Amino acid sequence: MNSLPQTNFTSAPDLIGLKDEKSQKATKKKKKLEDDDDEDAPIEVKKQKRLEKNREAAQQFRQRQREYISELESKVQGLNTTNSEFRSRLDDLDKENKLLKDQLAYLRNFIGKAVTFAYPADGASNNNKGS
Repeated sequence: MNSLPQTNFTSAPDLIGLKDEKSQKATKKKKKLEDDDDEDAPIEVKKQKRLEKNREAAQQFRQRQREYISELESKVQGLNTTNSEFRSRLDDLDKENKLLKDQLAYLRNFIGKAVTFAYPADGASNNNKGS
């Protein structure tokens, strides 16, 4: 029963879009270049661009989060199904085990009676040998 199916879980930071250091540095450099282009633009335009980028990033984050939650829900459903199958198998094995124990007890009792019948302990068979 120790041979449960292996599942490959992806870490939460990978799924919700947290990036490694190199990716973050590259993103910062790219933003800096874009900001240099925007230096001539009025502050209000910069603010609007920043707000739009923020909205897009938040929307992408929410989408990744929904996908991650959906994936987790699928895994939970799969694990619940597997768990139910294992519980059913356990019930079947418990019933089989009980049946085998009952059969063993019956056979032990039967053999004990057969031995007692074949070799009675009252000494009657010993008297026949001596005659």
